[in-house]
Amino acid sequence: MNERYAVDPAAPADVRELKLLLDQFGFQTGRFLSRFPQDWPWQLINRLGDASPMERQRLVDLFQRRQRCLLPAPDAPYQVKASWESNAAVAAERHYAFDDVIGQRGNGFGWPSIDQVLYEDGLGLPPGQGGHIPMQAPRYADAVRPLLMASAEVILVDPFFSTREKSGRQCRNRWPVLLALLRAAESSVTCQSFKLILVRRQVETTAGSDTSLKSDLAQATAEVGLTRVAVGLEIRESVGHGRYLISIHGGLQFDQGFEERKGLQNHVHWLSAPELDPLLAQFSPPTSLAYRKI
Repeated sequence: MNERYAVDPAAPADVRELKLLLDQFGFQTGRFLSRFPQDWPWQLINRLGDASPMERQRLVDLFQRRQRCLLPAPDAPYQVKASWESNAAVAAERHYAFDDVIGQRGNGFGWPSIDQVLYEDGLGLPPGQGGHIPMQAPRYADAVRPLLMASAEVILVDPFFSTREKSGRQCRNRWPVLLALLRAAESSVTCQSFKLILVRRQVETTAGSDTSLKSDLAQATAEVGLTRVAVGLEIRESVGHGRYLISIHGGLQFDQGFEERKGLQNHVHWLSAPELDPLLAQFSPPTSLAYRKI
């Protein structure tokens, strides 16, 4: 889940192979391509688009449609005077920015070739739609980071979430997860709004009121040091039973919600379009409706 792959820009033989390759990545697959180097899409456009201006435009349009399957590789140094393969070998050895490499046909590094990935049964990329992650705050942040990096607004939906226990004390299981998610949102550069949609009954039996909950969220905002991300809150009578983090680009379901539990795991998976679309219709109304900045 959330594996990143570096692909030799010389690997796809034509636009058709590039499209087949890009089909393997994105939020609904749980696999992502690493921008290695940062101008990786333009390297492909320049190489494959030499045939005609029309072919070049096809490539530009393709990358514009698929841009959210690409994640930056900020920690991977790249020597422009060296070959792509040499750079990838160094980065892979040092575990920079990606988990595996897809190389040219007959590459000498033992990497899976594009032939194997696209055409050979049993040698394709492993499934990445979901997994079982430890119920620890940093692992929640890792799981949602690709979505935060692509989305201006994300929405957390959880009928059982609250910042406090029934005793009124701060919830030691959920509070660290909230802080970790907000830190990941702040560091994502793209995310500008983190909205929580919670259930009134749960809020009233723990935090006591939405005013108290807003105060807690303001505390979380200060504790994390948010400067770019606005925290929003909406309280409904019911949201169903699912626990999600969603945006217009993709979404994740968390079977056990957003809390820490020592020694336990949470089943998490990326939502397919038929799973996501009804949730967006239900939870993503126009901003003017019931949205409140904390």
